[in-house]
Formats: sequence, structure tokens, C-alpha cells
Amino acid sequence: MISRRDFLKTSALAMGSLSMPSLVGCAGGSKEAAPATPTSKSFIGLQTYSVGQELGEDVPAGLAKLKSFGYTDLELAGYREGKQGGIDPAEYKKMCDDAGLKITSAHVGTPSQYKTPEEQFIEEWKKTVEDHVTMGAGWIIDPSMPQCATVDEVKQACERFNKAGEICKAAGIQFGYHNHNNEFNKIATPEEMEEGRKKVIEMIKTRFNMPNPTEEMVNNMLSRGGNAPGNYYEKLYMDFTDPELVMFELDCYWCMIGDQDPCEWIRDYKDRIKMLHIKDRWIIGDSGMMNWPNIFKTAYEAGIEKWFVELEGNGKGRTQMEGVEESAKFLLAAPYVKA
Repeated sequence: MISRRDFLKTSALAMGSLSMPSLVGCAGGSKEAAPATPTSKSFIGLQTYSVGQELGEDVPAGLAKLKSFGYTDLELAGYREGKQGGIDPAEYKKMCDDAGLKITSAHVGTPSQYKTPEEQFIEEWKKTVEDHVTMGAGWIIDPSMPQCATVDEVKQACERFNKAGEICKAAGIQFGYHNHNNEFNKIATPEEMEEGRKKVIEMIKTRFNMPNPTEEMVNNMLSRGGNAPGNYYEKLYMDFTDPELVMFELDCYWCMIGDQDPCEWIRDYKDRIKMLHIKDRWIIGDSGMMNWPNIFKTAYEAGIEKWFVELEGNGKGRTQMEGVEESAKFLLAAPYVKA
């Protein structure tokens, strides 16, 4: 499956101290049989991007499969020009209802195009919101990072986020933003950049006893996370948006790939982060990269109840449906996921 995030430059990350073994089963000693995997839990959400190609081949049959795997709620992807995956919104909702699946959320990227004339944006967005009201979605999430080269451009994007949130709120829907890894890069104002350079130059002089550091050395130090001036894009999105209009869906995997601790962000911004993406290298729990027990514990403590599995990447010969089925089995068996 081709990722919609090809433009991202995912960085290699040494995870020795953060990684932990997958907790796929709950078996005891080698002579004891593994307990049966539960067949259902009160909430297991799925972002339908995970099965977009295969689901589109036969939507009713595909939805029935997802229900049989144990999924209860969907976060949709693929809304374009008034259609959900090429299907009328009311018809799509009926298909989900017939399968016993609730449409809880949806990813729609329109608001990130903040340079679209406002009147055009408002007209298009009102139609988008109306269609998602028809489908019963309680949230609409923008999954596309605006292309912002300056802090002022970040502010412009956030004005559009606020407007999207205002229109959503009037219709009884909550608007939000979903991150990738680039949101955990920093961006600085010219003043912050200059102040940052001064601090780095002074640090090189004192720590390395180099009275005349080269420009190359200064720039290299400035590019390193701890020394980079300014703020993370993700933090600025929070600072420049209205908490009453814009919430955040934290993608835990992309957060980690951005060299951040998902649990720290959940704890520090529990008033803004209301939903999660549960994502791994591919099948949830297979890689050992993600500390799911801690992530779920922290999420529940912060009051987060809505989360969605999302799979993307190389299935190594396995189908999309096989991937989401194995992920559901892992989560159904996980004792730290609420029953």
C-alpha cells in the first residue's frame, strides 16, 4: 500500500532504552495452555486508511470482516467531493450501521490548505461538515501538515484551523489535528534564531574551549534538537489555536519517530490531546518499538477513551485485512486495554 506520507522524511532512531518486547500473549509457564483471546472489548477503533484499497473492493463485506475482528468504531479516510470512498454519505453510514460499526471520527485534509480564499474554504468546509453530520461522525481531524516556513505562516494556518473548528462546533462536531513526525521539528522567529546562535556560540567557547567556532560548527549545533531555537510545530499549533475549537489526535508512533515520548506529550497536554493513533511498524505489537502498556495507562489516566489503530507500510506479503486482524487480536488479548 502506498503511504500518503511519502513526503515525510522519517529519521532513523536508536530505541535501545525505549523499546520493549511485544506482549502478544498472556501465557504462563511452558506447560500451561494460553488463555483464550477475548472476542470483544467495549472500544477498539480503526482508521480505515489501514484497509483502504481492500475495503473499497467490496465495502459491505469488508465492514463485516472488520466487525468480526473485534473493531467497534471507525475513523474514516477517503472523503472527497461529497463522497466517502466514492459512496454517498447516507449510504455509507447505512453500510456501517448494518455491519454494527459506529462512525466516530474522520480524516479530512481541507483545512490545511489555509491559502485557499476564505469564502471558498467556508463554502467547501460547510458541505464537508454537513456530510459528516449525515454519517454521524463526532470528530473531523486534519491529517495534513501545513507547509509553513515561518512562525507567521504557522499563525495563518492556525487561523484556518480555528475557522474550521468554529464551523464544526456549530454543527456539533469537534475539529482536531493529527501529527506526523515533522511536527516535532522546531521553528523559530528571527529573534529566537539570533538568540539561539548567541547561546550556541557561547556554549562552544566554554565547553570545548574554542574561542572562534566556525560557522559550520555553529550551524551543526543549532540543528541538534536540544540546541535548536524556537518551538516545536506541534506546540505552536496548540499555542495558536483556540482550545474550545481545536483538539489534537496524537499519533504515538510518529511522535516517537520524531524523537519524542508519547506519554510525556499525553501528560503535559492532556487538556488538548483527546484521541490517539495506535500505530507500530506495521502490525500492532510486532516490532517491540512501542511501550503499549505505558501508553494506554497514561492515556486512560489523562481521560483519553478514543483511539484508532492505523496501519501503513510494508505488509511483507500479507494483506491489509490480515494486518488489521492481527492487530485486533493483540489488543483484544492485551490486559491493559479496557474490556
